[in-house]
Amino acid sequence: RSAHKACSQNMETISKSKMCGCFYCLNVYPAVDVVEWVEENDGGFTAECPKCGIDSVIPDASGFPLDSDFLAAMKKWWF
Repeated sequence: RSAHKACSQNMETISKSKMCGCFYCLNVYPAVDVVEWVEENDGGFTAECPKCGIDSVIPDASGFPLDSDFLAAMKKWWF
């Protein structure tokens, strides 16, 4: 559950990351591929996955693994 916080208002963390993973489509890709953002009501920005467009992006700088087991477990829990 705590990992879910990493997919919200994550622009700064993504800027410090090398890789990101999406727990909706289960793709892993370079952080520089993230170019679409959702502006939140408080002014923060949340990444949209460049593969599927869903806001389920976890950056590696958040400290969570981006392996298939972790992403699949996140998907099962949240979707």
